[in-house]
Amino acid sequence: MSAPPDGLMMVLYIFLSFWLALALAAALQPRLLWRVVQGWQSAQEPPALHFHLMRIGGVVVSILVVWYLFF
Repeated sequence: MSAPPDGLMMVLYIFLSFWLALALAAALQPRLLWRVVQGWQSAQEPPALHFHLMRIGGVVVSILVVWYLFF
């Protein structure tokens, strides 16, 4: 089986870089990310547990994307 075309790999790297940026934002600044993405829809902030889970999810996704990109 042959390798995928270079253009397809470039699209994959751009896609994964986008997800890495979002995951890092969730890991480092979950409240800011929530305000930008969902804050305009809500009258009040969610509980602190929501932000802790966003941070954990951001770290997990960041690790997976970095692992896929470099290993």
